[in-house]
Amino acid sequence: MNVELLKDGFKNSKIYVIPMHIVNDLKKNSLTKALHFSDIGLFTHALYHYRERINGSDQYILIYCIDGEGFVKFNGIKKTVSKDSLVIIPKNTPHCYGSVFKKPWTILWVHFLGEASDSFANLYKNNNILKIQTEKKAKIIALFDEIFLLLDKGITLEALAFSSLILGNIMGIFLLNNQITSDITSSRTKINESILFMANNLDKNFSLNELSEKIGFSKTHYTSLFREATGVSPIDYFIRLKIQKSCQYLDMTDLKIIQIATQLGFADPYYFSRAFKKIMGVSPINYKKIKKG
Repeated sequence: MNVELLKDGFKNSKIYVIPMHIVNDLKKNSLTKALHFSDIGLFTHALYHYRERINGSDQYILIYCIDGEGFVKFNGIKKTVSKDSLVIIPKNTPHCYGSVFKKPWTILWVHFLGEASDSFANLYKNNNILKIQTEKKAKIIALFDEIFLLLDKGITLEALAFSSLILGNIMGIFLLNNQITSDITSSRTKINESILFMANNLDKNFSLNELSEKIGFSKTHYTSLFREATGVSPIDYFIRLKIQKSCQYLDMTDLKIIQIATQLGFADPYYFSRAFKKIMGVSPINYKKIKKG
């Protein structure tokens, strides 16, 4: 049995439920099949808000708490959702969630699905609560408001196509947010520090030992965390940053290839050219010939 406890509604709240036959059309539409939603809304100062689904939902449920406090429980774990926090409840997972009586939450929420929905939700492996940076809050709220304005004019395929693209923008902001409230926060911060160090020293070369010692990690731990964060090894990432900078030099200066290689710490211009072609798919000479913009 699914349980829902509401009392007197929530002032200034919004709820939009997309008819199922339209949701089925969204699954086939080239603009919306990757990511779309079936329900979306805003609950303000939601006293007595409680929802329980013993069989779960066939969509992911995103809850972004912009004020007050609430809780979620799934996979046997109950967690507090505080102001400026985000949680995604996995699909097909029994769960319940609700507002805290003394500090009723205000939440933006959406039930989303689509071919890319698993990839977005994978950010929340380990059931993390995501702490959203304060400076991103206004932009996220504004994007939700854009969706609400579109839907207020009618739930049409055109409005939903635009809304899905905006939702993708919202999800992108969440994905870029790196303030996960778990034990990995300090580690990820260290990796970000390492990346910034690389970017500020593109004219130099460092060994794996030197990079790991710079942030106080062992080589093995550093490499493992770096791969988890970026998908590549530290040295590979450093070389990619150098090549990225070399593209800017090729596009925006008259420097010769040997000069660019030297400025980026490549003692051997032939090694630079091989590294450039491996990453960019063309040689530096041919890259410079490509018309851009």
